[in-house]
Amino acid sequence: MLHRKILIICEQDDLRLHLRDCLLTELSDIRLTESNSAMDAMTKLTSTHFEIIIFEFSCCNEMWSQMRRAVSGQLTSFLPVANATDAERLRQLGISAIAVPCQPLILATEVNRLCNPRGFRQHLRVSIPGARAVIHVGDCIFRGEVLNVGLGGILCDIPKNDQYKVLLDAVHIHFSTIENFGMTDLELSGRFTRMALVTPPEPGAPEIVRIAWRFVDMEPSQQEILSSLVEHARETFNINTGTTDSSATPGS
Repeated sequence: MLHRKILIICEQDDLRLHLRDCLLTELSDIRLTESNSAMDAMTKLTSTHFEIIIFEFSCCNEMWSQMRRAVSGQLTSFLPVANATDAERLRQLGISAIAVPCQPLILATEVNRLCNPRGFRQHLRVSIPGARAVIHVGDCIFRGEVLNVGLGGILCDIPKNDQYKVLLDAVHIHFSTIENFGMTDLELSGRFTRMALVTPPEPGAPEIVRIAWRFVDMEPSQQEILSSLVEHARETFNINTGTTDSSATPGS
């Protein structure tokens, strides 16, 4: 299972425990990290990507902009929690905030709004060093480098040849990772989404077809293996890309 990573920043032990219990009561696909100060949280933000940062407004207000700069370029949502008066003041400013203490369902609903679990699983992409793909289209075979992969699809770089346009048809994808990554090969079906031609930096080298496919007709067992692969890659390579669907924008 892919886990949404949530950082809780709270100086008050009782409030931090309350927030943790609320989340764990309602959500099973989350991984929590806790900090008791904004300064401690900053060290965690430099090494780990979080989908959501829940913070006690009274202790993090002055460092909010600094935390935002720390996650610049990542798809991270911030959710302040505060007393009823401050929470209402934030909402009047157009900032989503939760008044605490709160009911578990209220907090979980806001977390799901900020990071939809279905969309998160479908659009998260990871880059795995050494990952390769062999693409079969009828009698044609192409070999390429995997730029990123997730439950929703795959983005590859393939050397261009005279037959490259057949890649726009439905394809059969043999996806494999490096041996010491500990994952087995996968045989998957793909449907074309987008393509771009990329000029390589080496003089005289053939153009690269940067192409994305959406996975179709995946068996539950394949989904489970791929989900474990993505989760393992996030931990192994400390991937901070967030939930960007890079396969939807080849060439970016």
